[in-house]
Amino acid sequence: VKGVYRSADSGATFAGGNTGLSGTIGTGLLFDPRNSSTLYTNTSTAVFKSTDSGNHWTPTGLGASVSSIALDPQATATLYASTANGLAKSTDGGATWGMPLGSSPVFPFQPPVATIVDATGKTVLYYGGTYSTDGGHSWKAPGFPAPLPCQSPSSCITPYVISLALDPSNPYTAYVG
Repeated sequence: VKGVYRSADSGATFAGGNTGLSGTIGTGLLFDPRNSSTLYTNTSTAVFKSTDSGNHWTPTGLGASVSSIALDPQATATLYASTANGLAKSTDGGATWGMPLGSSPVFPFQPPVATIVDATGKTVLYYGGTYSTDGGHSWKAPGFPAPLPCQSPSSCITPYVISLALDPSNPYTAYVG
């Protein structure tokens, strides 16, 4: 499937709303939880935003290949994007981006990025086998193997985290692969 498609009948039919999209669609498709007509998607060329339920798309200020995107569920104008240059962050709905983010780890691949709110109400940001509880200013390695700095994927000893899922009912449960 190339593009973003929407169904208003529980998946019986789909219609494309791809005006303005370019590049190969990536793995990210996000809704703003406070405004369901605002969506974000990533492509091989940029992060795109729609403010009309996916009918029209405009590129955000990040013109880079992005493998995954995440949105802060408590501050929905804050977005994170995993790029070849590291983790990028926007605090204005994608209009501008900082790259790479502070002391974020840099990997020889583009790892997944995800956010969840923990039991204390803090947003936890996960990125390629590390996590941050302060918006990406500092990073910690959890109990699973984190990638080591290396020159190429074949020269690393520890496994890469290439997929990530967080349990919405228990923010301390993360699944990686």
